[in-house]
This record gives sequence, structure tokens and C-alpha cells, in this order.
Amino acid sequence: MAMGQYQVARKSADQLEIALSGELTERVVVACDADARAQLSATKPSGVAVIVDLTGVTGYSLEARDALLNLQRSLAGKARQTAYLADCAAARSLSLWVRHMAEGQSVSIFATRDDAAPWLAGTAGPTTGVRPVARARRTTPASRRKVAG
Repeated sequence: MAMGQYQVARKSADQLEIALSGELTERVVVACDADARAQLSATKPSGVAVIVDLTGVTGYSLEARDALLNLQRSLAGKARQTAYLADCAAARSLSLWVRHMAEGQSVSIFATRDDAAPWLAGTAGPTTGVRPVARARRTTPASRRKVAG
């Protein structure tokens, strides 16, 4: 088992990247949370898009899962949206848990950074699967009454 590690990097004024890898423990995620808070301390509310890369995660404890949820909650005030990158079972289950428990936050899960980029940029389009409704023609059976003669 690889010991858990993290990295927090401010890529630009409006983007923060967090990478977690290895076997996550509560201690690692709490330290990551403290570092992320320090990076975002001067950021205005909803001023940053966050990428949380979990592709290197091999496993995690329940305490680490709860600590990651606390990290997401602390990001809520500063992040306009958070994209989780998860490409394996451990990372996917962890990110699904966080998304499920992060009430009222804009959180989505992607397999790769390239998949997340349009969503973070706001160019992904609707994700509901609902297509726009075409206007009906004016002539309907009710409007075509026959005139009795």
C-alpha cells in the first residue's frame, strides 16, 4: 500500500487543483484541507473553480472519506464549482459519496481532466438530457372547425 499524499496548487486566480493519491487517511486529508484553506483565504466567494484529482487514490478509510466531505464543505464558500476526477472504483465511490453529501453545491464527477474542462468553463451545455421543445404549429384539430352549410 502506498501511503497517502496530497498536493494543492493554485493554477490561476480562478482555479485551484487538489491531487490526492495512495491510501488516504484522515490525517492526509485534514492536512490537505488546511493547505487548501490557506490557498483560498484571500479569494472572494464563488471566485474559483476547483479540480480534485482522485485518480491516484488506491484506497481510503471511513475517517478519510468524512474528512474529504469536510474539505468539500470548506470549499463551498470559495468554489463556484468543483470537478472530481475519478477513474477507478475507489476514487469513483469516494467522489460519489462527496457529491451525494455536498448539499447545494455544484459538484460533478469526470473520468479525465479533458472531460471536466468544458463543464468548468461553462460551455458543456445542458446535462439534463431534456431536449428543447419545438413550438407547435398554429393549426390544430380544434382550430379547424368545419362550417356546417
